[in-house]
Amino acid sequence: MFTCVQYTHGVTGRPFLVGTRERVAASEARADWARVDARPEVDALSPRDRAALAAHWQRAGLMEHASIAAFARFTLHLLALGAPPSLVAQSNGALGDEMAHAEFAFAIAIASAYAGAPVGPGPLAIDGALDGFGQVAFLETLVREGCIGETLAALEAREGEERAVEPVLRRVLGIIARDEFNHAALAWRTLAWLLDTGRVGRVQARTTIDRALQEQAALARVARVSAENANLDRFGVLSESERKVLRAVACESVVAPCADALLGPRTAERPRPAVQAV
Repeated sequence: MFTCVQYTHGVTGRPFLVGTRERVAASEARADWARVDARPEVDALSPRDRAALAAHWQRAGLMEHASIAAFARFTLHLLALGAPPSLVAQSNGALGDEMAHAEFAFAIAIASAYAGAPVGPGPLAIDGALDGFGQVAFLETLVREGCIGETLAALEAREGEERAVEPVLRRVLGIIARDEFNHAALAWRTLAWLLDTGRVGRVQARTTIDRALQEQAALARVARVSAENANLDRFGVLSESERKVLRAVACESVVAPCADALLGPRTAERPRPAVQAV
């Protein structure tokens, strides 16, 4: 079984998009995806807080697991486009990072749950994941998964690291933030290579990024903020409303300026799309 959810960049990791939908596996009872060196101290937490923390990291684990598929596909696409070995090697390295992130996440989820209930990923459906490949489709996926998705994931992990006081969670979030920043940089380097080699035009890239930012703005307008989780701020967990604000600020203050730096200054006819938290 698999689950398709609306593309929202929640938690961490490069989203595995099939079309415009984010795909993750369903969870199942298993413990072989958990690292033994990622067991936080949660005995003092209430049952409600432990359940919330376990659920948060289970979701994170499923998304990091899906990120492995996203980078496997990214590597294939790079090879199909004749990318230089440096980009291919960095993509393969990123795949290994995402596997470690998934193992961290499932270990924390198991340790946080009462009785240490085992949990890990089930089968991940990949049907349709390689359909319709071409430079236009590659650009669309690169912008959404990498330039935006990885940037937002990195910033959320860094914010969580700064809040966390529990040592294991602070260490794990620091590793994830560092790796996701590197993955975001890989996406922007790949876009620069596409531009430098003439595989993609600047107008085309600008249009694709603007459309993706406008999608983020639309999601911010219609997204419903669910009931807030227990207060897990000291464990580096952002509330849904805080995550929503962070995404909006990151699109406006990080993603859009990165696009401007790569593509050149905007004209008066093409103002920067505004992404606002509501």
